[in-house]
Amino acid sequence: MASKRFHWAVVILVPLAVAGCRGQASGGDDAGAGGGQGGGATATDGGRVADAGVGVDAGRPIPLGVPVPGCADAGDPSLTASERTLLALPADSWFEAPSSHLYETCKSAASYGDGVYLVGGCAAIVNAWGGGAYDSQRQKLIVWGGGHNDYGGNELYAFNLKTFAWEQLTTPSRPPFDKDPLDDGQPVSRHTYDGVEFVSHRGTVFGWGGSQSVGGNGTAVTWEYVADAGWTNLGPPSWPASGSGLYNFGLAYDPGSRKVFVHLLAWFGAYDFESNTWARLFDFGYPPYTHHYDVGGPKTGAMHLGKGLFVSAGSGAEALVYSVDAGTVLSLSPPWNTVGNHPSLARPAPGLDYDLATGQLVAWSGGAPIEFDTSQSAYQWVERSATGAPAEQIGNGTYGRWRYVERYNVFVLVNDAGRNVYFYKHTAGCGL
Repeated sequence: MASKRFHWAVVILVPLAVAGCRGQASGGDDAGAGGGQGGGATATDGGRVADAGVGVDAGRPIPLGVPVPGCADAGDPSLTASERTLLALPADSWFEAPSSHLYETCKSAASYGDGVYLVGGCAAIVNAWGGGAYDSQRQKLIVWGGGHNDYGGNELYAFNLKTFAWEQLTTPSRPPFDKDPLDDGQPVSRHTYDGVEFVSHRGTVFGWGGSQSVGGNGTAVTWEYVADAGWTNLGPPSWPASGSGLYNFGLAYDPGSRKVFVHLLAWFGAYDFESNTWARLFDFGYPPYTHHYDVGGPKTGAMHLGKGLFVSAGSGAEALVYSVDAGTVLSLSPPWNTVGNHPSLARPAPGLDYDLATGQLVAWSGGAPIEFDTSQSAYQWVERSATGAPAEQIGNGTYGRWRYVERYNVFVLVNDAGRNVYFYKHTAGCGL
């Protein structure tokens, strides 16, 4: 039987105090370029662990730590049939969960009302630049999307890996839209792009950026969703500059430093939960970074947890590799300058996440997934099986709807609101 491991993370049991509400931001840089980030991670086998401990949240209730289940033991009698299916999948194989269309759940559960459906309706939650995050405490893939003139509903949906069923977590707000927050204090619907992350040390969902309903303006409001309690506008006193583009960004949460990193064209920075502040770390509009990383197009961000690296890739642009611990950009020179060298990464916002079992990044943008093999003398992408995989990704990008799930050692994929959920098994069993 596979070993059973536990990481410590948190769940917030009471709503967070609402910070001062903030509308759409424009401008607002703070600290200048450069500067390193504290690692804060415990080393294991020369790398970094996925999560540890409970942090202090300035000005808010200190959450209680709860164990997050790690690698599942196949002999655990509490596992559901769905969970056992995922554990039993063979290596390098695909599985399509039957009758798992988000579209059907949205149609039956959402309360449209006047001005909510707009042009695209439920399909736009995923298909209109919609992002997602994996809740590793509750084993659910969170999907949040809509925005612009596609769909006005701001509700959250979750695909439960224990049941292979969709759940609606919140109900849509009422118009008028085109403001953030809305009149009821909730976040406006938006093309979420890569702006949705699960924050394991808090047990919450982080939301930032995107193109809001209905006018399409960008929003820089920083949001946090607490399960069974709702959204909180964190209202940090600083935020990424809107002039850097609030749309085609790569974003990822690093459990080692407990920060969220974001790459918006020339603006690269981080959000710190403890101080509730955004800080600019680099301005890519200056040499030697200009024309390398200040290039447009939908991107996806991910953390290489074993090495403490933030990676942003997609749309054929040069992939950014940033060392959180050293505070330096590594991708201008070997071996990390080859990260963007694969046709799959020329597509908009490919799925990109870290496989904890193999210690490698795995990307998907249609057909065969690709693994970035760092065991070779020259780092390179290696293609895996395309048998049973969706042939193409949704044209607007995959973003965070491709996520690695440690509990079952699989990748989960939501590629289309009108199609089933897919799983890719990179290595057999639990893998650890």
